[in-house]
Amino acid sequence: MGPFSDGWTVEQVEALMGDPNAADLLYVPIVVSQNSSDFLWADSVCEELSNHPNPQVRGNAILGFGHLARRHRRCSSRARQLVAEALNDLDPYVRGHAESAIDDFQTFLDRAG
Repeated sequence: MGPFSDGWTVEQVEALMGDPNAADLLYVPIVVSQNSSDFLWADSVCEELSNHPNPQVRGNAILGFGHLARRHRRCSSRARQLVAEALNDLDPYVRGHAESAIDDFQTFLDRAG
């Protein structure tokens, strides 16, 4: 279920982000990328967590960029760069989510509609 099964607030998310060792931190990029209406804030959360030492947190942040592309029909140039770099991550979880994010970019951003 995770820590956000009953909803979430910006304050809860930021509190978790303030503890880099929080076990529930891996949920943060998914929650914000799928639910926040504030694209810039959600993008910054994913950017910050995309370099986290835990590969699950890092991979979920990379995947979050794909969710943002799907939901908001945009992404930052920094997100594209981070996703491209994640294709070379040592962890297969991160690489797999980078491939998924690129699929979302191609589906929701790169094709003329």
